[in-house]
Amino acid sequence: MRMSKKNVFVFLSFILTIFLLIILSKSILSSKNNSWIGEYRFEEFSPPNQLRVYVINVYEENDVLYANLQADGFHILNRSRANVWCRGNEILLEFIDFYEEEYNSVIYYEGDILLKLENQKGNIITTWGKLRPMLEQNVMPGEYFTK
Repeated sequence: MRMSKKNVFVFLSFILTIFLLIILSKSILSSKNNSWIGEYRFEEFSPPNQLRVYVINVYEENDVLYANLQADGFHILNRSRANVWCRGNEILLEFIDFYEEEYNSVIYYEGDILLKLENQKGNIITTWGKLRPMLEQNVMPGEYFTK
């Protein structure tokens, strides 16, 4: 069966369109992912001397996002590494392992969701998972981390 020139042109145009859409979608996803790269901090204090400092460093390695989480202070010492899963305007941090084994006072298992960060009009909203804040007033989703 022989294709007419018009059918060949339509077929090639279709293939080219699909190819361009795939390239465009990858670049859009990549730019959204890259916007999360950086350091995020949150500090809690309760008088007279209870302090916790949380630091999340989101980075890219081989086109995949990861995060190192550090929590130091009152009743916690944590050095965790996490996969970063992007979904729309939010990221989920999924526990992989401890990057400094001897410095951990917490128990997580591979696949545990540590927390979620969501960008709402430039504000970073935190929803806690297995990683929990020290103060009860900070348990509800809200603006805690700053970049």
